[in-house]
Amino acid sequence: MVTVNNIMSFHRRTRGNIFPVLLVFILIFIHAGYAGAVTVQTESNIAALENTLMNGANGIVDPGVCPGINVANVKYTGALDASGTFTGGLSSGIGIDSGIILTTGEAVNAEGDSNGKNSAPNISGIASGLNDADLESLIPGLSTTDATSLEFDLQTATGNFFITFVFASDEYKEKVGTTYNDTFAFLYREKGSGSAFTDIALIPLSTIPVSINNINHIDNSSFYINNDFLEFLPPGNAPFDIEYDGFTHVITAYALGLDPSKVYEVKLAIADGDDNLIDSAMFMKGGSLCDTPQHITIVTADLPSQEVGTPYTATLEADGSPFVPYTWEIIDISLSPGLPVDFLSGNLPTIAANGNKTALFSWVLPASPETEHIDITFKVTDQNGNSSLAIFRYTDPEVPVEDSGTQENAGDGGNCFIATAAYGSYFEPQVKVLRDFRDEYLLTNAPGKALVSFYYSASPPMAEFIRGHETLRAATRLVL
Repeated sequence: MVTVNNIMSFHRRTRGNIFPVLLVFILIFIHAGYAGAVTVQTESNIAALENTLMNGANGIVDPGVCPGINVANVKYTGALDASGTFTGGLSSGIGIDSGIILTTGEAVNAEGDSNGKNSAPNISGIASGLNDADLESLIPGLSTTDATSLEFDLQTATGNFFITFVFASDEYKEKVGTTYNDTFAFLYREKGSGSAFTDIALIPLSTIPVSINNINHIDNSSFYINNDFLEFLPPGNAPFDIEYDGFTHVITAYALGLDPSKVYEVKLAIADGDDNLIDSAMFMKGGSLCDTPQHITIVTADLPSQEVGTPYTATLEADGSPFVPYTWEIIDISLSPGLPVDFLSGNLPTIAANGNKTALFSWVLPASPETEHIDITFKVTDQNGNSSLAIFRYTDPEVPVEDSGTQENAGDGGNCFIATAAYGSYFEPQVKVLRDFRDEYLLTNAPGKALVSFYYSASPPMAEFIRGHETLRAATRLVL
């Protein structure tokens, strides 16, 4: 293990030569070389689109992964250009690498401008002009237009089905709190029953539908990601390489306890609400229409503060998979560079299952010096082996420091030292994109793990050097 003292002495010994600067840019290139915008592919006719959305390489059905799902009678309604498939979602920051997209405008608008950046605060593409009575029935008084839907018959071998999605819209944030909300739903009912549809596109641990008014910067903000065109200066410098001004974290919709012998009608639908302006989109993960869950999320947004030096307990909660009980573990504890490696000697935090979906976190809170922090990475796993990670940053509760107690989403762990130094915060959106790439592509193989290990041992002194020189910070951001 490389101790803090060794890192600092290495820094002092090498500050005067060119090696640190060269290493910085080698590491930046390795760490950020994948970056790029989401790319959308449309089709030339409706029949091809229906096949692509369901069964194509990025379609939502993958029999090789989920043989327990059977679909038939696929029907697409809407403008041809309103839907398609996408790739590059992880590098764009939306949390799903590839899949299908349904929109209320033109699907290619999701790509943004020629550089893949958010191009306007209110993008509005040409769509179908159609209304959707099923969506309107969910919200009394709602009028819809520019509707897009994908319908199919479904049978599930287990009696359950799941689909993983992200909802995005250019109506964020200006339409929050108004009636002009684009609407969407994942609907199902028994085929031929004539019963009302059930909507399963819900906020985790609730019966509240996912919508602009229900997930935003004010309400349920732990599920919201800001990409507002006008908030990041200069305008057009929004952090994520996608057009929409805001989007949700990855969420799993699911229906449980269905009759495997019966056929169910399923409808994925989205529409403009009360006007035909400003686009919204649903991104659905390829292959995630499945009879077993493909995603699980730690939904706890923060941990409460308490006096240092006292026994401390807090409850963590997860959702997204019905296969309980969940198992919990702490897989990483990372100290900021200013803390000695033995700072937590004899006082390590613990976590233990406390219920089907909750866990009890216990610790004696240490008195960490001002500006220093401790990142604790929790892992939760359901009974089918689906797992998720979340990082909680601890600082002395008596010393208010930016980002204290912030949760990060699935796949986080360790530190992106150079990116953090360049952007000023571990929790900047651009830094999260780099961490997602590390977890998705580097930590899944031996060469990648070796590279990450080398990066963690070599990059802290480089990061400290960058942090102290604004010109180099700006240059590093430009390269990233």
